[in-house]
Parts: sequence; C-alpha cells; structure tokens
Amino acid sequence: MKKILPESIPKEIEDLVLSISTVETIPKNTMLIEANKKCLYGYVVIEGAFVMQYVHPKNGEERTVSFHLRDYQPNMAPAEAFFMGKLSEYQVKSVKDSKVLKISSDALEKIRTVEPLLAEHYIQILITYMIHQDKVKTKLVVLKPEEFYEDLVKNEPQIIKHFSSKYIAEYIGISREWLSKLKAKAL
Repeated sequence: MKKILPESIPKEIEDLVLSISTVETIPKNTMLIEANKKCLYGYVVIEGAFVMQYVHPKNGEERTVSFHLRDYQPNMAPAEAFFMGKLSEYQVKSVKDSKVLKISSDALEKIRTVEPLLAEHYIQILITYMIHQDKVKTKLVVLKPEEFYEDLVKNEPQIIKHFSSKYIAEYIGISREWLSKLKAKAL
C-alpha cells in the first residue's frame, strides 16, 4: 500500500496519525486556516502547495511567512493558535489543487499522551520546525534581499519551482518588480 504521508514519516507513525485524521481535497485558492479565528485543526500536506501568511491586525496586509509542500515543511498550523487555543494571526491558503490530512488538536493531544512513538515523533517535528524558523529568521535579518533570493535558489529550489513570484517576493520582503530584477540578474 502506498504511503499517504511524506516518506520521512515512519509507517507506524503514519498508521497512528491516520487513525485520528481525515483526508480532504482542497481546491486551489482555498483558505484552510483563517486569521482572527481559532485553529482547531492542523494539516499535513499529502499533495499540492500552501502558503502561510501573517495578516497585519490594523491594515489587513498579508505577508507570506512560510511555504508548505509534501516534502518541505508539510505540517501546517499556526503554533500559538493550534497549541494554545488563541486566535490565529495567520492564514493558510492553497496555491494549487491539493490534498491534506486534517487532524484536530484534541485528538492529537489525546493520542500523543498515550502513544510514546507518536510523542517522540511529535517532538522531532517541533525541533525540526524550530530549527527551520531560526534559520529563516537569521537569513531575513542578516542577508540582503539579493543574497536571500540566491540562497533560496541554491538551497530551497522547491520554493522557486512551486510558488509564484508574488509569494516569494512577500517572503523576502520586496516588491514583485524588484524580484523580477533579481531573477533577470541571476540569469
């Protein structure tokens, strides 16, 4: 039987997760998680592509803060909203027709406390996420936009391949026009 979740997830963990989740088909441009609402579900990308965007509380401006694919940051949920029950400052949107695994925070917490294998994997997911976030924050603070774009091209080509310039420019913190100039310069 074909694995549903990314290859990095062991079969035993996949079986546990599948027992508490549902598979959902998500059309392109669907808002999976909305800003200023509670986040009762977390998602794992099976196929497709998603962006997580911070939504400015005063002006509603959206800025892409992360990308999600089957084999690149497949777990999606604004951490504070999902784990702490607060209103989300983020939205998660599909940018391609997609499939996800939908898991309620309550079900995940119940099974995590009784299944040591899942608890261990859960910790690994959190550690991987924290390391990734630290690296991204450092690059955003230290690198010039040109350097950050070059780093994305070299080290994270899946972002360049699967996401439009609109989202990449937001992520870097520059205009689409500036990103076009960076792309032309890189050729």
